[in-house]
Amino acid sequence: MAGERGVGGHSEAWAALRPPDAYRRSRNRRKGGLRPPVAVGVGGAGVFRGGGAGDAGRRARGDGVIAFPDTSFLCALYVAQATSAAAVAHYERMEEPLHVSALLLGEFRQSVRFQIYRYHQDPKQGYDQRAGLAALAALRANLDAGALVTVPTDWAEVFACAEQISARHTMGAGHRFLDILHVATARVLGASEFLSFDENQRRLARAEGLAARP
Repeated sequence: MAGERGVGGHSEAWAALRPPDAYRRSRNRRKGGLRPPVAVGVGGAGVFRGGGAGDAGRRARGDGVIAFPDTSFLCALYVAQATSAAAVAHYERMEEPLHVSALLLGEFRQSVRFQIYRYHQDPKQGYDQRAGLAALAALRANLDAGALVTVPTDWAEVFACAEQISARHTMGAGHRFLDILHVATARVLGASEFLSFDENQRRLARAEGLAARP
């Protein structure tokens, strides 16, 4: 799920995460080499600012899926929190775009909107509308730029895989169905790594033969 903290207290720490050197190097890389990172600016309202093709460059689109994230990883990229530095660092080491599913994007967007609702009910919870809408706008820009790629998914196969995973692990470890679906998606797509900051989710990924990162 998306993080529940507000972002106001993190602004100073975020200034240290700006990666201008890495971005400048990425613009000079030869075609076919490492793909340039999209994180051209880091701020309190979200990690990826700007995000257009002209600002951030475009990661080459490849057919292979190496790593697949869950919502906790996406949230760490787009809403400032304790795990964001690790998420950005891992993203910048990746040589392929960040592959996502339509389900994952839907869960993330819904979670961001729900955190805005929570903030409206109690300013000590969730995060404000400005931060949430900025995160959603940055996500859209990065999708348009090709930094994130929505992969076609055979949902019948994913649900069949999820049923098998559920039967193997849920009664013993208490996994939620959406979490299982993300691991099943990674399996069906042939990913070898699963990106998550949720420890129970990481355990499930490892149990299913995936390397838990970062």
